[in-house]
Amino acid sequence: MSKCINIMVDIETLGLDREDSPIVEVAMVPFVNTPFGFSELNTPTHLQLSLNVKEQKRRHADEETLKKHEEWGHDIKRYLNTGVNPYEACEEIAEYVKPYLADYETVYFWCCGTDFDFPFLRYFYKQYGEGFYQDIFPFARCLDCRTIYMVAQERSDFVRSYATDNTHCALADCIWQIRELDRAYKAITGYGDHK
Repeated sequence: MSKCINIMVDIETLGLDREDSPIVEVAMVPFVNTPFGFSELNTPTHLQLSLNVKEQKRRHADEETLKKHEEWGHDIKRYLNTGVNPYEACEEIAEYVKPYLADYETVYFWCCGTDFDFPFLRYFYKQYGEGFYQDIFPFARCLDCRTIYMVAQERSDFVRSYATDNTHCALADCIWQIRELDRAYKAITGYGDHK
């Protein structure tokens, strides 16, 4: 059994209400940490799910968020009738995570803002999941990238970059967050270039 693995988690939603707004995308990307930084696995297996909004019958899109997606050039209609239903999404997420929980002594789940992604997923599992959320995402193992960014800013000249090409695509955001985490770690430890 290997010791430790990290999984970056990102979701995209049609609103900010964790109990009511639909989730339209979920992505997870495994990555490792070494003394020299963070990096994706050599042969990563990403999870990327598009969720069907109409199937999330107990959730409602927020008009302001819909307008934002239109400003960003997103085709919102693609979320309405395509993608997996919420019950299948819960199963696919669990099936993706379970092998990591079995094969590694410690699995850390990262996101940028533990007050958003994980509470959304917790309520989503309460509504649609057969499995118990805590078995999939142990609370003690859910970490916030922003903590590392703040430490890096206090100890060095680290400046967090914000992707100018941020498409609000969950998978692209996961990969970008891993790269930002690596930059922050290098700024803190002095290993490598964090610019």
